[in-house]
Amino acid sequence: HELRLRLIDGSGTPQGAQPITLATQNQGIRDPHLIWDPRQNRFVVVWAGSSTNPAEDLCLLFADPAGTTVGAPSTATTVATGNTARRPRIAVHPDAGYVLLWEDDTQKYRDHAGTFHNRYDVYAAFLDDAGRPDRLPEDLTDPPITTPVARPSRNLLRISDTPEDTAGFTAITDADGAAIVWQSNDETNSDRLGVYGLNVTPLGAFAAQVDPNAPMIDSGRYKNHTLLDYESKESGSVSIAWASGDYYLLRTGP
Repeated sequence: HELRLRLIDGSGTPQGAQPITLATQNQGIRDPHLIWDPRQNRFVVVWAGSSTNPAEDLCLLFADPAGTTVGAPSTATTVATGNTARRPRIAVHPDAGYVLLWEDDTQKYRDHAGTFHNRYDVYAAFLDDAGRPDRLPEDLTDPPITTPVARPSRNLLRISDTPEDTAGFTAITDADGAAIVWQSNDETNSDRLGVYGLNVTPLGAFAAQVDPNAPMIDSGRYKNHTLLDYESKESGSVSIAWASGDYYLLRTGP
């Protein structure tokens, strides 16, 4: 099984005599997704399935502008043997690294007869520029696994919460974070087929209305604020103090 890339110019003409082979593996390659990262000047591709774990792994690979691979494929996330990860999607994070989204069936629900079933939900993770988990805290409700590869609980956000399987999703990212929508026929036990959505901030919180009385907090996360901006590149001493209401900034200026 091969994952191939074909470059096409602005007029729609394929470049090169043959497609470029990005990856070759013994097991099937499912749901590939390719993006361009303008910050790092490279392609990023993710797909489901690896040679050793055809159902459980999501893989990630970088390629330069000519389509030449940079390094070997890495595992972006994995689930326990018997579970399945599918439909990976990746986007450039507004600050640094990437936003990875996917579906897997690690959560369970119990039907009216008391029988437990695995169900697909949508998840999100932040990755650094090397494709490693970044910034999001470990979700202790995510069960650690011992096979196919031992790993602790993952650093992720649970996006959906449905007793039935999610049926596809999409997302866009911008300076305000990620807007994620998915299809479900039983979100929050609604028993209604619908399309649902939410926003995730660049800091990894579910977006909420900003309180003007607390401008340094956005959706439960402290955010950076530019207090002063000037042209001089000389660095000076800075001190700040809080007076139970107003902040007072003391600095040496140009």
